[in-house]
Amino acid sequence: MNKPRSLMILIVLGLLVLACVLWFWPRPSLPLQPPADNLPLQTATPEKKSIPFEISHVPPPPPTPQTLPIPTTDTTPDTAGSLLIDQSLSDQALLARLARLVLDTGRSLDDRSEALSHLLNLSVEDPTATLLPLLADKRLPESLCQHILEDSLNSPISWQLDAHLSALTHRKEESLVTEAREHLTFLIGTDYGDNLVAWTAASARAKAVASAESK
Repeated sequence: MNKPRSLMILIVLGLLVLACVLWFWPRPSLPLQPPADNLPLQTATPEKKSIPFEISHVPPPPPTPQTLPIPTTDTTPDTAGSLLIDQSLSDQALLARLARLVLDTGRSLDDRSEALSHLLNLSVEDPTATLLPLLADKRLPESLCQHILEDSLNSPISWQLDAHLSALTHRKEESLVTEAREHLTFLIGTDYGDNLVAWTAASARAKAVASAESK
């Protein structure tokens, strides 16, 4: 056999053997993929976004408004004129406020006299309830007591008796006591001197007689 030919045959045989080896060499198995139509649906999970940590800020409460103090008493003093035009006062309240002015020792005598003049006019229908307490009050000055007694002379006998008996009982001024005693003697007809019990009883009888005569 020719040598070059033999070499050629060996090369061909070697290539055949190599081809056979490569053909029969074991291949790695690939996992079977299911058809696209049979793939299970996957629910998309929303991506969680990280929220930056924030410190909660609580605003401070609004400041409390400063309120002005409410005065407990009126800074403007009462006068007879201001009381008379005060529509919020009832008749009884007006009489009480005027009487308080009359007894206010911190007021001038003119102011107190003005208040008494209005009080006399407003209480003409029932002077006993309003004026009798004034006659017995030590804060009532002598001149204003004299004013009440003089004003009573134009009133019914019953009020004249009550006013002068109160002055005789409660007043210490000699001039007032003398005036009250003299007028009571005139009305009753008898002078009982310093006997207040007798004066009181006689005054009650005189009032009863006057009441009977007026009917």
